[in-house]
Amino acid sequence: MRDDISQSMILIVEDDQGLRVLHRRCLEREGFLAVGVGSGAEALAWLEDHRADLLVLDFKLPDMTAEELVVALAKAETEVPFIVVTGHGDERIAVKMMKQGAKDYLMKDGHLLDLLPLVVSRIIEQMQQEQKLEHAQDALSKSEERYRMLIENAPVSIHEIDFEGRFVSINLAGLDMIGMKSEDQVCGLAYLDYVGSENRDHIGDLLERAREGDPASFEFRVTIQGVVRFLDSCFVPLKDNMGQVVKIMGVTQDITGLKTAEQDLV
Repeated sequence: MRDDISQSMILIVEDDQGLRVLHRRCLEREGFLAVGVGSGAEALAWLEDHRADLLVLDFKLPDMTAEELVVALAKAETEVPFIVVTGHGDERIAVKMMKQGAKDYLMKDGHLLDLLPLVVSRIIEQMQQEQKLEHAQDALSKSEERYRMLIENAPVSIHEIDFEGRFVSINLAGLDMIGMKSEDQVCGLAYLDYVGSENRDHIGDLLERAREGDPASFEFRVTIQGVVRFLDSCFVPLKDNMGQVVKIMGVTQDITGLKTAEQDLV
């Protein structure tokens, strides 16, 4: 028994007291916590105040079937993963309960006590792996959202350029820098169209070097909407695990104020 799946709580719903005790004991030997009740009503009452990681349900209970119990749990908004145990070898029942969400379906035969802890262990481990994956995906999503917000609200222009030299994305500071209102207006447009005709050849060469994997830093002067600006920019090629350039990120800072201050000191 792995430590991370022991101590899981299993609720056994079985009207035969002898079987209920045997099921509980074989699960407890494997490190599970196990509680047994004898009817659907008792299961519903127990689950009002307690948490179970998995239900082991006898299909035919004194007051309801396993199917009816599952429906009642759904109505009470206390749905719990479950497996079904039955003495009726009807495949139609198995199919019906699997459609209802059963994790597995076991027969009451001479192999049940050997199979039950194995099946419960497998299901608990599988559910915990799924839960870990969900947590990891959630953490990744939150991390990506924080990264997106950081980029979006950075005080410098951050933009992605494709191998054809076109904008793929640009943040708010970048839009303001080139006098645009929305990212949709910019995406697909040529980056070199915004660097000024006097800078196109030089910056075009640097962009080509970035495509080949060489980062580049440069300063240039450009007139945007009739205003002269001095910009400090760089190309950063991003590579995959094989060392191939997959995208080019550009970072540009408006240093007009700094240049103006330098000229005033001369």
